[in-house]
Amino acid sequence: MYTRISTLLTILCDIMFDRIKFKILRKQQRMSALYIAQKIGKSRHAVSAWELGRRNPKEQHIRALANLLNVQVSEISDLKEADKVLSNPKYNLPKFADSWIKFANYDAEEFKDIQRKAAKTLSDINNKICNELTHNSIVIRALTTAMPSIFYVKDSNLKYITANPLFLKLAGVHSDFTVLGHDDYRFFPRIDAKANKEEDEKVLYSGIQIINNKGFLPGTRRKKIAFISKIPIIDKNNKLLGLVGVFTDITKQEESKFKLELFNKFLYEDLTDGVWFSSSTGNKFIYLNKAMEKICGYTLDEINKDKDLWLNITYPDDRLILINACDYKKNEDALIKYRIISKDNQLKWINVNISWAKYQGKLYCIGTVRDITEEKNKDIEFSTQINVFDNITEAVWISKNDKIIYANKVIEEVYGCTHDEFLTKPVRIKTIKGIDKDKLKTLKKPNSSHVNLKYQIIKGDGKIINIEENIFSKINNDTIYKTGIIKVLSE
Repeated sequence: MYTRISTLLTILCDIMFDRIKFKILRKQQRMSALYIAQKIGKSRHAVSAWELGRRNPKEQHIRALANLLNVQVSEISDLKEADKVLSNPKYNLPKFADSWIKFANYDAEEFKDIQRKAAKTLSDINNKICNELTHNSIVIRALTTAMPSIFYVKDSNLKYITANPLFLKLAGVHSDFTVLGHDDYRFFPRIDAKANKEEDEKVLYSGIQIINNKGFLPGTRRKKIAFISKIPIIDKNNKLLGLVGVFTDITKQEESKFKLELFNKFLYEDLTDGVWFSSSTGNKFIYLNKAMEKICGYTLDEINKDKDLWLNITYPDDRLILINACDYKKNEDALIKYRIISKDNQLKWINVNISWAKYQGKLYCIGTVRDITEEKNKDIEFSTQINVFDNITEAVWISKNDKIIYANKVIEEVYGCTHDEFLTKPVRIKTIKGIDKDKLKTLKKPNSSHVNLKYQIIKGDGKIINIEENIFSKINNDTIYKTGIIKVLSE
């Protein structure tokens, strides 16, 4: 269909003058517009108007230009070298036939019969052309009208051939307006028209298409953003006929993206905890706040550049923890603790809260991260220090904010319970006998650095024993550590 439409347009349109090729040839041969005008008997303004595409030269002028430039006339137009293009509307075919028949050796009746047949044949051809053009025009208009994007077609002189209603709305003209023969300066402010025209020329000169380049919509005073695509139209003989331009308005999407970035900036940027958003599969990270970049040492671009980087910075022994927690098929919130190796090669412990969110049908993974390296190192140091209590004869327990975190093996003998029961259950409180429980109230005084208590407890086997307990307290920031040393007095 495209070839047929191109042929029909060639038949019905004026002579196509390649102003761009003419300008190139003129400059190559160092001829000024004034010199050419003088040689062909026209004004300099007329030659300039031909170059700018404001007017088209007549056939005799095109042939004179070709002769002056010493090139074939087909190089700067669609004219043939010797013969006129009889299909061009400039030539009245019935008149041509009539003139030709007058010289034929026929009598009057035969002459009239041939005239009638020629006129009828030409009339039939004209009707077929008009019908096909009308049909194709309806199809093309229906397609372009249904397009959600702004659409236009230009010829090789960068004059508009057609455009869809969205283009007319952008240009601020009536929906019945005909764009045929107009250029960008008819529709857009001078700066926008020049920019769009130069971009079209670049595509036309190079023959290289532009696909989804982000830029400003012409005529919107740089207030609207669009994906811009421009594709050259080339016939089967590799001749450039024009180009197709498509603008897809993405202003709302860009505004939403900008608002989300602002929201993230004000909501997360100043947090001391790290925050990251990623796709459900973890192949692409959408956001990292400054705290997260500080923890891992990598920027968002660096992480997205290498899709395996996030897993690779995880300590090898802990990678399975991360993989299981970020399994989008399970889609379950999780609280995990694991190690990473930061960009400066430091081993860090992090506490990560994994959650999931669905937006516009897509699943996203959200992680809030706290660097617990210092805290973990203290716990490791603390564990190393308290191991000395494993070899003494007294029962020893240690608590952190009133939660038992350590008890040596002697505890089992004193309380008559297992080591794990003492750590996980309130066995100690249950075994204290009668009113002696009141003495434990002194343990609630955080400013008491040392408390000495003597009371009775009931062992697991029912025996009652007297014990003496020395409790030492220490406050570190908001954390209260207590150490209890128990000595059995009598059974």
